[in-house]
Amino acid sequence: MVQKYFDKSEYLFFIDTCSLMNDRIEEAINILIPILKSNKIHVPYVCINELKKLEKTHIAASRAIEILKKKKELFVTVGDCDDGSFADVIIIKYFNELRIKHNIVFVTQDKKLKKDVLG
Repeated sequence: MVQKYFDKSEYLFFIDTCSLMNDRIEEAINILIPILKSNKIHVPYVCINELKKLEKTHIAASRAIEILKKKKELFVTVGDCDDGSFADVIIIKYFNELRIKHNIVFVTQDKKLKKDVLG
């Protein structure tokens, strides 16, 4: 179903914290599997940090961490633990660096971040 929207070009997939915490994230990931091909879903390291900070108080964060562990072969962490910024800043940075050479799919629920990324 989703595959018809993707041609043979390679895509970079990014996901943010709020999407990882969405109730239907595992279903969405399963839909993406056929179009990922050899690619992985890029998760900024700062998103992982945000999830770890929230996991004791938010069930959705602990569920997201479990999904990341369970489906670890589908994900790659970008950035590093010393980024020291909010995830939004890191995502915008990567988009600005990569958008010229790559087709990018960004999974987000954050309207402000979407607007910032699209410019």
